[in-house]
Amino acid sequence: MIIFFYGKDKYRIREKVKDLINAHREKNKSGFRSLRDAQLEDIRREMLSVSMFNEKKLVIVYDFVISKDFLSQIELFESSPNILLIVNENDADINCKKQEFELLNGPRLKKWARNKVKNIKGVINEDALNLLIDYVGSDLFRMENEIIKLVNYSSNISLEDVK
Repeated sequence: MIIFFYGKDKYRIREKVKDLINAHREKNKSGFRSLRDAQLEDIRREMLSVSMFNEKKLVIVYDFVISKDFLSQIELFESSPNILLIVNENDADINCKKQEFELLNGPRLKKWARNKVKNIKGVINEDALNLLIDYVGSDLFRMENEIIKLVNYSSNISLEDVK
């Protein structure tokens, strides 16, 4: 199986990868591999090797260039019992399960920020939330850090707290 994550939202990609790793580890205690700057042969070796414990492997490859050589072997990787997750910033012409992670904005960003505040036991009023979004924008790493600081300062975040 091949899964392809791409997009500009590194934060949500990272969170989704963590979720996938955790779900995989619940079923397979071993068999996880993360590769950066991998060559096709590295991926081939990882995907086609058999686990000693008869478990599926999860192979995560970051910033991999989808080449003609890779595409010519895609059926081989698809037929493997192992899972190949490719994480890139840009989309590629590859026939597999894909998920795009665009930067959040507007109502989706507001909902994400409100949920983040709620998850760490805080409350934020509408004006404070709007100002926070104006200050931080779509950078979810920074947004998370600012929310943590604000909730540590006051669990009931007001406009004055954000200023």
